[in-house]
Amino acid sequence: MKYTKKQIKNRSSDYVCFDCGRLFLSEEQKERENVLTCHDAECGLCHQTKSITHIRAFNYLRKRK
Repeated sequence: MKYTKKQIKNRSSDYVCFDCGRLFLSEEQKERENVLTCHDAECGLCHQTKSITHIRAFNYLRKRK
């Protein structure tokens, strides 16, 4: 799913699930192994309860150039 700038700006928190956040990673970042701290709670974008982490892990929800 793609999100509009308005949806991103109006998200309910600064924590998102890996499914939503992955959209904002570059191909290089997707291939890298990273260690992230996560916890189960509601995603700020899709509003489902999943493992979430801070948006900084996903380029602050900005597309990489």
